[in-house]
Amino acid sequence: MQKKLLQNKKGFIIVIGLSIVSLTMYYSIMVQKQVINTVKDVKRSNDLFQAQSVGESVGDFVSYVIDKHEAGFSLEEMTCKYVGGVLVNQEVPHTLCADGTYFKAIADRQWAKGNNMAIQVSVKGKPSAKANEKYGKCVGNLSTCYGIPAPATGDAGNSTLCQEYKETIALENSALKKTTGQTMDDIDNPCNWNKLTFGSSATDRVAIPLYYDNSIFKTLKLEDLKDAKTDPSDMKYPFQDGNKNFILRVRTPCLPCVDKDLKTGQEPSTLPAGTRHCEAFGGKTYSPYYCADSERYILDNTEKDGTPDDMVISWQITGKCGNDECGMIYLKGEDKTDITLTAIFESFINGNKNHDKNRIIDTTIKNTDDKPLAKDTSNYKETPKIIDKLKTMTKPVFSMFLSGKLLTADKTQFVPNLEYQFLTDTPIGQAEIESEIQVIINNTVYTKKLEKAEKRPLIDFAIQN
Repeated sequence: MQKKLLQNKKGFIIVIGLSIVSLTMYYSIMVQKQVINTVKDVKRSNDLFQAQSVGESVGDFVSYVIDKHEAGFSLEEMTCKYVGGVLVNQEVPHTLCADGTYFKAIADRQWAKGNNMAIQVSVKGKPSAKANEKYGKCVGNLSTCYGIPAPATGDAGNSTLCQEYKETIALENSALKKTTGQTMDDIDNPCNWNKLTFGSSATDRVAIPLYYDNSIFKTLKLEDLKDAKTDPSDMKYPFQDGNKNFILRVRTPCLPCVDKDLKTGQEPSTLPAGTRHCEAFGGKTYSPYYCADSERYILDNTEKDGTPDDMVISWQITGKCGNDECGMIYLKGEDKTDITLTAIFESFINGNKNHDKNRIIDTTIKNTDDKPLAKDTSNYKETPKIIDKLKTMTKPVFSMFLSGKLLTADKTQFVPNLEYQFLTDTPIGQAEIESEIQVIINNTVYTKKLEKAEKRPLIDFAIQN
């Protein structure tokens, strides 16, 4: 009996011992996994830190390069990929990524830390060659359409809807129909319009270069860039040949729409003043950003202080004629139906019969006598046709400015903003040069975006017709 009890104790001790060994092994494995995960997390964090550091450095360098160039400067997407500090994508132009460049110097530093690296850069200062295809049907007598804003990038639309629209932009109306059941030409889609909002110099004005810098990144070597300048032969002035045209379109935004009552599911029997229904087309829901022209705000253009109509947007074109500063400003007149006049009044935005389809300034008019006019700022006496004056100008910039708050026709509401679209039949510089830098270190990605807006000169308010 005692012997059996002794054997049982030994067995019990062995079981306990094995259990302790198993637990020790289990916890050792757990600790090992935790250590491995911690090491991986530290490595990922270090890679992200390195990628961010390189991204900021490359961003500063790209900004430096852009400052050496003029409006409209662009660079198609390029990638420099290094493994062990050695360039591996030899199809990339040699001068952008090879020995002696800024990117290669960064790659050498990263390789000393054991990192593989890729740097991807794009600079968008003018529309791409295929941009005109993305506006679909154009307006006026423009045969093709290049625009400000670039297709699907306008801030008059909702960013989520515009992303969906951007992905289906080649299919006319597809995103709009899917979202709202409405039909609308691509040219009228709010994703292709920008806002002018009163109250801030960042939102109430815009400057659009009517030319572009066609040069390329000839080198990324710091010593070569120090004194770099754009070659005059790389500057392109498409309006100097007299055959290119532009159309400025301005419209009011959509009225706010009224949703159904969340409890009853019913729309109000009577719409509040200055609103519209949110549903139509068999129950399809309207987006607040899409509407017919009949459902937009109407500006107050009733008589005020003896003036039947207020000028709400001022504009000017500045540039050089030879070595001298020169330019144009709007031309006012008594007859608001005269389409050669170019001051932007409330009635024009509302839809004057001679300024239909929101074409506020339209140089495509075929009748030469009806081409829009401007006042020459060289002497404020001559009133040339805009398109003729542009023939003599270098570095012309079109600027416009929303000069005050806007009221609805019944004076009961403020109109939150205006929307504009600047269309040409030729590529010109964008209002902003947009850059995107992506750095990948050991499969960890960091992205940085940069914007450089065209300088926005003050509008000349003192000169009135």
